[in-house]
Amino acid sequence: MFYERNEIMQILAFDDLVDVIIPRGSSNMIQEIASHTKIPLIKQDKGLCHAFVDECANLNMALEIILNAKCQRVSVCNALETLLIHEKI
Repeated sequence: MFYERNEIMQILAFDDLVDVIIPRGSSNMIQEIASHTKIPLIKQDKGLCHAFVDECANLNMALEIILNAKCQRVSVCNALETLLIHEKI
């Protein structure tokens, strides 16, 4: 696993040794990797993550999950984007 930008950019030159890259990170970072290598990529794109709070849900737990999913790291691909709440809540 590579974390530093210079390490990532160096590995992109090894297209004869690397079969595939699975980049994880921001859309900008993945776009930069894609534009600097011939190595095939398996990449996630922008997520479309939903949560539904049912009428019988534990509301304290639901709130903790929602806050974590939306507020902890807002730029990640699995950050909450749509919150649906049962009409009886």
